[in-house]
Formats: sequence, C-alpha cells, structure tokens
Amino acid sequence: MDTLDGDGSVVLVRRPPSEAESSRGGGYDQTMSFGTDIVEAVHQGETIPLWYGQARVTQVLSGHGFQIRQAELLRETNEIITISTVVGDGDGWGKVGGVHQIPGITQYAVIKYSRDTGARTGFWDFSERSWSVEFNDYFNVTFPANGDWSLLPASAHPIRNVLMRFWNHAVEDFPAFFDSKQGLKGGVALDRIAGGGHAERSDLLSIRFPRRFKPRFVDMIVNFNPSEDVLKIDRQQFDLGGEFRFATAMNRKSLARLAREDHDFLYDLSSGWLYYNQNGSDKGFGNGGICAIIQGAPALSVDSFELF
Repeated sequence: MDTLDGDGSVVLVRRPPSEAESSRGGGYDQTMSFGTDIVEAVHQGETIPLWYGQARVTQVLSGHGFQIRQAELLRETNEIITISTVVGDGDGWGKVGGVHQIPGITQYAVIKYSRDTGARTGFWDFSERSWSVEFNDYFNVTFPANGDWSLLPASAHPIRNVLMRFWNHAVEDFPAFFDSKQGLKGGVALDRIAGGGHAERSDLLSIRFPRRFKPRFVDMIVNFNPSEDVLKIDRQQFDLGGEFRFATAMNRKSLARLAREDHDFLYDLSSGWLYYNQNGSDKGFGNGGICAIIQGAPALSVDSFELF
C-alpha cells in the first residue's frame, strides 16, 4: 500500500455529539461507559465527518467499537484510511471498559471512508490482503508488545503461526503505519475541539494537559512550521507562573540532565517529544512527563510557545 499521503496532512479531531445527533441515534450508543465522540478528519482545510452506521459517529474511548489512532489520504481512490485499536464489548482480546483484557496484546483494524461523504467504505481483510465491505473473521490483526509472541495467551497458541503471518501481512501492506517491533508507528492523535465545527489551525496547535503522561494519550502536532506557527499552552492547566522556562535536549541523556534543572518544559530534539517538567529541579518530571509529540522533530525555542 504505497499510495498513501503519508505526510501527516490528515488531522483527526473529535467532539461530543450535539443534542440533535445524540437523540437521533443510528450509531450513537447512549449506554457507552466511556462515551462516544464524533470523529472528523481535516484535510487541506476541509472537515470530513467519518460516519458510523447512519450517523456521523465513530466510537472512541468507549466500551466497544474502534478507537481511531491515525489517518492518511488514500490517493488512488480519494478515501480517508484510518488505523484503529479494537475495543471489545465482552470477553476477548480487546478493551473492555477501556482496559485491555490481556496486557501486552493490541488488536488493530484498518478502515477506509469516502473523502467526499465520510461514509465507511471498507475493512482490510488481513487474510485475503484485500478490502472487504463486510465484517469478517480477519478484519483485525494482533500485535504483542515489542513483537514478543510469548505474550499470547495459551488459548491462542494453536493459531500463533496464523496470527504471526497476518501481522507480517500488516507490516508489508501498510509500512507507513506498522513496524514489526514497534507496532503502530507514531501517528496523529485526536485533538478535542469543543463544540464541533471546523477545526482552526490555532486549535490544532494547542498543547492539552493529557489524561496520562504517556505517548498514546498525548496529541501529535503535525505540519508545525517554527517560522510561522506557535504552540499554545494554558497557564492554569500546567500551573505555570509568570516566567516560562524552556530548554532543548539533543538526546535522552541530556534530557535526563536537564530534568534536574528548573525548566517548565523540555524538548527532546532527537524524537520530537515535548515534556512537562512538573517538579522543577528535582530528578525526573514529577507528576508530569510527555505532553505532546511534534511530528518531524523541528527545532523549537522559547519563541515557539504562547501562554494564555
């Protein structure tokens, strides 16, 4: 699959459904223990709602369904292609109530949508290595953390070779998305846009206080241009005083050293990871940690930030 945009030009945003959308149903499940948000793709300034069933709803952070993690444009057919983690609604390998049932095991699904209407147009069949319009037994693929297949539960041992073969298919078919050891490559995280509507560029450059300071919970900032853009940070959310203290680390070793100094934010230029240093000059980041990933790891300075 070498006809993806692959340049981060598709940004995902999510918003709570409106009252009218909630009451209409048709895909919005009021029983979801973690809620259901509308997911939209923004490409070249145009917002494309990704439809779930008959409503503009895709289930994320929910009790079941799919949690969209990354999206790109499929150039050959003018569709939006997404990578999702599978969320279970009962006993199984996916998440239940937002919690993985088998630690270390993740399942991914590749789903595509019409760029014109947002309608769901297909699932990738990892067995036939082709698109299917219906759910089937092979619409998802299994990946153990760090490619350690010993993490598979005993019940899966009889089909271990099949699962490994399907994972190899995923890496070969979607090299822009999957890595044999890493799993899903760093992608575009969802950026919450309150109240819906079209996403403005300035909103997509806001650094949100993450639910957890781990890579999977933070936003990826895409297409950031240091000569034109600034990253917006809420003083109150991050408990910042009058002076903004920022430093750049060239690698993980210098990052650990700088974490012992009195900086509010640290940026690892080797990875593009931005860290909130909550505990000042004490060792580590305290109650902070990674809070954003800047795609492409551009050089940043204190002028790259705007506090409000």
